[in-house]
Amino acid sequence: MAIILDDGSFEIGNSFVIVSDIEEYAELRAESGWTGNTSNDAKEAAAIRAFDYFKIISWSSTAFASGIPVRIKEAQIKAAIKELTSPGVMQPTEESNIKRKRIEGAIETEYFEASRFTGKIHNDILNLIKPYLAITESTIRSTRHLVRR
Repeated sequence: MAIILDDGSFEIGNSFVIVSDIEEYAELRAESGWTGNTSNDAKEAAAIRAFDYFKIISWSSTAFASGIPVRIKEAQIKAAIKELTSPGVMQPTEESNIKRKRIEGAIETEYFEASRFTGKIHNDILNLIKPYLAITESTIRSTRHLVRR
């Protein structure tokens, strides 16, 4: 398995960063989950799974206009570290895509449309990529905001 850098099109590669980028980030922050004795293949697989998480997000049309933003690379690095320490943690689940479930004699389950983001919420990653997301009126209405007083 090998990492192939993508240009933001999500068509030519499988990652925005290479393992050495993640290594450097992890070393500077003493991320023991990444810097341990894990094989390079496992690290590459974690980086690719982290990239898969970004493929299901609705990006703004200008997100990658000038290349891959540093914040998006950092978000993938954080996601890769999470994936290495807990494989599958960044992956969407069918349960997270359920819009409504009704049980009355028979079970009826309604799912969101396929293009809807169905991943788990990771605030540290979301805060990094927020400026690059495609925000629609329905997204704003369906988002809950917390106000700290």
